[in-house]
Amino acid sequence: MRSGMAWVFRYFLHTIFCMKKKQRIQSRVISYLIVSGILLALTGCGTSSKKGEGEEAGGFGKHKLYPYNTLVLKDLDQMSRLVKEKIRESRASGEKIIPLREGMQAVYSRPNEDFMIEKVVAPLKNELDDHEGWESTMRSLVDEAISALKNPDSFRPQAQVTYSILLENVMAELKPDADKPFERGIFTAIRGADIELSRQAVSERELRIMKKVKSPSEIASLILADVEKREKERSKNQAKEEEPSDVRSRKSVKRTADKP
Repeated sequence: MRSGMAWVFRYFLHTIFCMKKKQRIQSRVISYLIVSGILLALTGCGTSSKKGEGEEAGGFGKHKLYPYNTLVLKDLDQMSRLVKEKIRESRASGEKIIPLREGMQAVYSRPNEDFMIEKVVAPLKNELDDHEGWESTMRSLVDEAISALKNPDSFRPQAQVTYSILLENVMAELKPDADKPFERGIFTAIRGADIELSRQAVSERELRIMKKVKSPSEIASLILADVEKREKERSKNQAKEEEPSDVRSRKSVKRTADKP
């Protein structure tokens, strides 16, 4: 590319000194300035494209990353079409899980204020269940997001926000069953990662989504705290129910006697 630029520059100088007519000189100058601009643009595009490819893979090799700010522009028909395309790709491929995983990443990385996830995710879940890959895929996506958010210098703010939205949506999906082993393991992993969003990611999200940002680890901690509180209350109530009836009766009599 540099040799191409040097050639343009030399030819440009040659044109200035060799052409006699002013009009032809001006024409040549304009033409080669345009060529120079195109070459510079191609140089810039090559650099940004290379970085984009690494980011699209999320830094984890073969997995494509759909960015949140592109996904948020997709309506129900477009998201449904994306899901169907990933299912077709999976059925036609020898690697069944990877296209489905990419579909899940896209669905869970889209801001969900319009409850889009519940409208489009079922076909992907069914396909993953058929391959016994639902839990492993969810855990893989969570692990990837945690790794990315723990290494923010390797990812653009756009990718960081995409991963944080994915974790938030996964937790919202799993919250009703947070006391079950698999779901609890997901929340425990996110809480234990102690994620702190970078300043760039916070600025990106507040600017584009205009929503107060919480760390995924903080959200997971609050959910697990609620689960643990309910478990303590259940244990306490169960212990009361298992007390012999004469003990419960004596306690009841004592409380009545203590009243003024």
